[in-house]
Amino acid sequence: MGLVNKVVADEQLMDEAVRWAELLKKIPPLYIKSVKYGHYKTTDNKVRIDEREYILFTHPQEVSRDRQEGLQSFLQRREPKFTGR
Repeated sequence: MGLVNKVVADEQLMDEAVRWAELLKKIPPLYIKSVKYGHYKTTDNKVRIDEREYILFTHPQEVSRDRQEGLQSFLQRREPKFTGR
């Protein structure tokens, strides 16, 4: 994946980190942002996608008033009165 650019001894680590920081300062921030976005977009795994979709779509439905109304109306054998909440 190219996550390691160079392996150095512990005593050289800070110098190498500073050298890379100086190189990165010369790259436009929006370019870095787009590269990072592309990386995260291609490495996002199915578990994280499923988790995000559950949080955004399924969970709000499960705890909604409409769900409670649907269950109550079923048990009481009446038409539900949904509100979108």
